[in-house]
Amino acid sequence: MRSLSSSQQIKGLIGWLVLAYFAAAIGAIDSVNAASFYEVLQQPAWTPPAWLFGPMRMTLYGLMGIAAWLAWREPGARLALVMFVE
Repeated sequence: MRSLSSSQQIKGLIGWLVLAYFAAAIGAIDSVNAASFYEVLQQPAWTPPAWLFGPMRMTLYGLMGIAAWLAWREPGARLALVMFVE
């Protein structure tokens, strides 16, 4: 792990979370009508309800931001982070 001060680590975490949630916001804007489309599809009985996708997306993107932050703290993770951002 790189030697970063606590304030640098907190700023890094916030930055990666902002980036991840920005990507989530773009996806949410693009899928405004997804719930109505999802309801008309033929679905098996075990299909999750449409309202569950929002909280799960927030959780997923939050965990992606934390994972990127953890990688950012490690030397040699530049390629992985470039791929994450692209």
